[in-house]
Amino acid sequence: MTKSTALAIIGKPDAEAKDAKAEKVTGGGNEKITPPVEILHVHSALLLAAESTTGAESSRPWFGGVFLHRREKTARVVASDGGRMFIGTFSLPSPMPSWLKEGILISAEGLKKRVTLIMGLQSTPMVKLSHTKGSGFVELSDERGDAVLRLSTMPMDFPDYDHLIGEDTFVQMDEEGNVTGREFEPVGFNSRYLKHCGEIAKTLEAGLPKKERPKNGMVVRAYHAKPDKPMFFSFDSWPGAVLLLAPAKLATAAVPKETAALMTPAIKLTLAALTAHETRNIKWAEGATTEHARVTFMEKAAGFRERINAIMGRVSMPAITETKPQPVKADAPIVTEPVTEPVTENEPVTEPVNDDEPVADPVQHDEPADEPVIEPTVEEKPANQPEIKRTKISRRRA
Repeated sequence: MTKSTALAIIGKPDAEAKDAKAEKVTGGGNEKITPPVEILHVHSALLLAAESTTGAESSRPWFGGVFLHRREKTARVVASDGGRMFIGTFSLPSPMPSWLKEGILISAEGLKKRVTLIMGLQSTPMVKLSHTKGSGFVELSDERGDAVLRLSTMPMDFPDYDHLIGEDTFVQMDEEGNVTGREFEPVGFNSRYLKHCGEIAKTLEAGLPKKERPKNGMVVRAYHAKPDKPMFFSFDSWPGAVLLLAPAKLATAAVPKETAALMTPAIKLTLAALTAHETRNIKWAEGATTEHARVTFMEKAAGFRERINAIMGRVSMPAITETKPQPVKADAPIVTEPVTEPVTENEPVTEPVNDDEPVADPVQHDEPADEPVIEPTVEEKPANQPEIKRTKISRRRA
């Protein structure tokens, strides 16, 4: 499916604008090189989506701007208010504006009005941005130049934000590479942020050609693997655009009893499956023929018990009980290695809930704090390769 929505076009400005080539000014024996006016076309939907994610905070003034910059062979439109961050990408031709390498931070004040006005003058969705490096402003215009509207640029660096999209946003692994995670572990989000996700989808959808707009709304995908990490949303009909939402701090992870009552069937099945795995590993430990095998099976059993206790701590209800495992006999015979979980044909198996797919837990949560949760790292010189912080996670799966 062809899209004109992810293409930046560089061209010379109108006749009344300065020449695209650098102008040499002489006078008094001194020569001064005036940087050229360089033009970039950006899709209006990306600018509007980014503008809707900006905020106003005196201690973090960059939240009041939309950042345009280059990242390898693509350009990005980025904005954040501390609790949300929008990132939109689009392709670049060659050559590209020289100012895009370091990027420019455009003031969001009045940006929406200017883009809306320009869109009313033309049928194309692209907005022409003209900027001279170091000028302190950018001009937005339609393709014909009927309306030329100026916006100031903000003389500051936009913080590094790549670290917000780490590997633990999508998966949790222990030191052995096994996927880990907790069942019924809730994560809270400000309802206004979730509403904004739908608004972003509508904005992007409106920027698509009518024939390409989904009839029943745009599909939004969500990725989340760790409660204290931002949730990652992508938009199927607009590749290259994502939204990050910071989680709210929960006063407690416990599920209200009224909600837990609705979850009881799923909770009981999950506990039954975990208890069955725990009991099997204890049984195998009883028949272990080496101390190493016995310890390995007991460690696995302890991991299942830890998961059971965590669930019971969150959804504790009189109606929910788990089967207690049988104790290990001190004089149990020992089984030789390798340590593998045997399969007994005649042994009844409880149908487990997939351990790798925790059941969703819609819990009530506190109002989000005023302090922003998504906090980009401010660096004097942004690193080319952002550091990825790894968290050591204890093994929880058999």
